Amino acid sequence: MTDSDPRYISHAAAYEAVQFGPPDFEIKTVDDVNRYLDYLMSLTKGAETLFLAGQFHLSAFAAITAIEETSRAHLSAFRKAGADRKKGRDPLRDHHHKQKAAVAVVFMGGRMHEVLGGEEAANNFHRKINNGYLNEVREKSLYCFADVGGFVRPMDFVDIEMARIILLVAIETVDDTFCGMTDHSYQVSKEFDEMFESIRGSELSDGI
Repeated sequence: MTDSDPRYISHAAAYEAVQFGPPDFEIKTVDDVNRYLDYLMSLTKGAETLFLAGQFHLSAFAAITAIEETSRAHLSAFRKAGADRKKGRDPLRDHHHKQKAAVAVVFMGGRMHEVLGGEEAANNFHRKINNGYLNEVREKSLYCFADVGGFVRPMDFVDIEMARIILLVAIETVDDTFCGMTDHSYQVSKEFDEMFESIRGSELSDGI
């Protein structure tokens, strides 16, 4: 893996988060994993419902939250309870840091290559996330902001394709991270597969 490989930045972000100090909370048991996975499923299902209702900005926000929460829980599990807390802000309390760390392996899979138009396109999207793309979308999916033409509303900024890709990334992030850990996760993975194909093939438009 070279410095130009976007996975390097994501892996480095994950390592930094793990080494920061003790966990905020711990997922210790099979039941803990299942309960947290059900929570992540609720976030992605909520994003799907909003997407199908044409609320693309809110769908994107919920999907980004699922990505961040996946990162937070997964990396907290590798922290040592007795570790000394380092100075500065906890990486798992920083939106952009959680986003970078969450997608370390997501864009290696064939499904995202198909969605984005090939391996290089997937790598380029990964680079965008490392450079702050999801953090920008997160802010602009909730708050109006100034542009050269005046103010821009969240529903003007987040269109259907932006929301679709972000939701697919969220589904793939949760699925890659947690599914396969428990018996329950295999059933959840099937639900994620169905959701992924439904969102990928949906024929909505911005003017539903």
